[in-house]
Amino acid sequence: MQTEVTKEVIRAEVEARKGARDIALAESADRWSATRIGRWLIVTPWGIHWALIYLVSIINPNLGTTFVVQAVPTAVNDMALVLIPAIIIGDAGALAVRKLGGR
Repeated sequence: MQTEVTKEVIRAEVEARKGARDIALAESADRWSATRIGRWLIVTPWGIHWALIYLVSIINPNLGTTFVVQAVPTAVNDMALVLIPAIIIGDAGALAVRKLGGR
């Protein structure tokens, strides 16, 4: 009895992973997918902003300049703190599905 239950649980898990794989493959193949657009519109500018903060913190003391990187508006910051992890989780999920799916 327990073996049959275990088999059913495994079958359900396999089916769920197949569905997730199909969604991830469709998402990765779509040029205008939400994660791809989010990556370009949110993650890339956010990364450039942080890179500039580090660059300015290195350049200012070493070259005697007074460059300033403006703070990100609060609304944008709050939105990015939710969307960036969601995009990263979506990308990691798509990668995991590809790896588990054998592709």
